[in-house]
Amino acid sequence: DDPVMRELFTKSRLPLETIQRVWKLCDIEKTRELDRDEFVMALHMCRILAHHTGSTVPHVLPTSIVPRDKRKQILSRREQQQQHQQQHQQQAGRLPPSAHFSSTKSAEERALVYEPSNIQFH
Repeated sequence: DDPVMRELFTKSRLPLETIQRVWKLCDIEKTRELDRDEFVMALHMCRILAHHTGSTVPHVLPTSIVPRDKRKQILSRREQQQQHQQQHQQQAGRLPPSAHFSSTKSAEERALVYEPSNIQFH
């Protein structure tokens, strides 16, 4: 809740709800505070959203804007979420026990290679 941070986000002229969604998405460590890297990512996303009419906050943080040292955290968390979801679906009888992670790269893994086209906000 640093006043300087608040002022920088306010200058984006984005709705408060949008700024809150960006903040939550960029808070990789889920501390409800942004460290330096998370803050830079959030400002970057706000600038993109402010300058591209019709853009919306993505559901998943584009790994291409995440510093390398934090990418493993994100991928690990996503893998855990996928495993949990698959276990839940197996228990509900919706997936056969043999349906596990495929050997092909996921979209998140492919996004680890920086390409400007990987950053898309719709």
